Amino acid sequence: MKEGMNIMIVEDDPTNALALSAVLRKHKPILSFAINGNDCIDKLSVDENTELILLDLMMPEMDGYQTLDYIRNNVRTMHIPVIIITARTSRGEKERAIKQGANAYITKPIELDCLMHAITEICNQ
Repeated sequence: MKEGMNIMIVEDDPTNALALSAVLRKHKPILSFAINGNDCIDKLSVDENTELILLDLMMPEMDGYQTLDYIRNNVRTMHIPVIIITARTSRGEKERAIKQGANAYITKPIELDCLMHAITEICNQ
């Protein structure tokens, strides 16, 4: 992950958002936060610098799948890589997320090596 990378964390649980940001901070990213899908969409509509989205699936108002659909179907955001970060481990969830356009799917609790590997692979594409 390059220093100064613009990453949006979309997570309704402040504890999880804080933990993710603490893990990422040593790589010196520029972090922004959204508390749900609607908040994410609002922020993406005014921020053209987001380079990666870490997206939780289970959120109020607009869940991660609805948010991912919006991101992939909007010309301004369709190019932004999305990594799903979720506690959902139901059969077929990973396949569904990838089919809908997620670049990677990581389950909680997050293994730092898995997250960094996914980010590195996405950044090198």
